[in-house]
Amino acid sequence: MLKHRSLRYTLILAVTVVVCLPLVGQVVRKSANRSADESRTAAAAEDGNTNPVPEPLAPPATRPTSRPTSVDPARIVLKVGDEKITAGEFEGFVADLPPQRAAQVLARPDGRRRLAEQIVMLKVVADEAQRRMAEAAPRDRLTYQQALMQAMTNLLAADTVEDQKFFNSHRTYFDKLKARHILIATDDSVVPGKKLSDDEARTKAQLLKKRLDQGEDFAKLAKAESDDVRSGAEGGDLGSVYRGMMVPPFEQALFALKKGEISEPVRTPFGYHIIQLLDKETSTYDQAREKVVQKRFETLLEDLKARQPADLDEVYFGKAPVAPTTQPTTQPATKPASTQAIAPTPSVAK
Repeated sequence: MLKHRSLRYTLILAVTVVVCLPLVGQVVRKSANRSADESRTAAAAEDGNTNPVPEPLAPPATRPTSRPTSVDPARIVLKVGDEKITAGEFEGFVADLPPQRAAQVLARPDGRRRLAEQIVMLKVVADEAQRRMAEAAPRDRLTYQQALMQAMTNLLAADTVEDQKFFNSHRTYFDKLKARHILIATDDSVVPGKKLSDDEARTKAQLLKKRLDQGEDFAKLAKAESDDVRSGAEGGDLGSVYRGMMVPPFEQALFALKKGEISEPVRTPFGYHIIQLLDKETSTYDQAREKVVQKRFETLLEDLKARQPADLDEVYFGKAPVAPTTQPTTQPATKPASTQAIAPTPSVAK
């Protein structure tokens, strides 16, 4: 079933591209017409007639019909090499085409046959491209692989049934939280400005936590003490926070809090954080739709990387950076260092 679904969506994507590029069809038709014209001209020349012979129109009764009125859905109607497509799969494929393309196919008596011929063309050319890629230059292979990765993300984005299943089994992942924090930067942090040693920063964070426990105002303390300048100016407010936006230790501590609860100091590569959960909102599937696709891709990617471990030459590439706990999820150079502790991860190609 999964193989058929993958084939189905792959064909939808690929044939849609073919149909959307009329020049491809024009080149094929012109080549065929030119060959036919040359043959007719040569035949006419032998008869002493130098004028091109016009191609006769097929009488309506001989034109192929769109499809038989009754066909067993399990009947194999198309074979290309080892690939087999049943009538049911082909009809499902036609139904899944963009409406305008499907209408073009169904409007022609020979529409399904023309579409099948395009699938054959796609299949044989794709197989040949794959064969040749084994001997292609590294840059060309990477370009080919990049196209395959984009096709994979398109497959994930198109599979709404699996999206819904994934969402139902990972609902809490898509919760939207409102939080605030106070950061005490350490001397190994990328946060600019004067910073404390690890012991000094931890001690200061513990003292601030005690002051909060004694009833001091979180926002005022964040404005006065937080080394995250941007959020500190807003009383430590981080706005809406989702999973995947923060470094793992920060995320783990935040999502373990109850509404209104303040964490103990949490160590990240940026220093020590004191975090407060202000509110939690459960997302619906429609609200989380794009994040579902992204998370499915990330989950698949981690699984694939686990199955095919990569080995980077540390002499050539250098060693992976080692943080005191866990590396930040991402550190975009365009973002101020004071906000990198919660920098969002890049989205999947949509």
